[in-house]
Amino acid sequence: MVASNKPITVARAELAEIVARARFQGMRTVLSKNGKRMAAVVSIEDLETLERLEDESDLAEAKRVLADSKDKVMPFRRTT
Repeated sequence: MVASNKPITVARAELAEIVARARFQGMRTVLSKNGKRMAAVVSIEDLETLERLEDESDLAEAKRVLADSKDKVMPFRRTT
């Protein structure tokens, strides 16, 4: 899906409409300031997908680090 682009100054006046389009049509809106992309308004489904993908990536990385460091891990010992 192609995102629409809006300057923040314009988006401020159209926020309710932008949120409704994200919610009901899945439309993504990129907000910009001085031509620089600053943030985006996306549907909650898009956000949940992004969060799930991040979690999966983090888990894969953690498993890789643990597998690579099995021989290097020092066991924890209480000294007091």
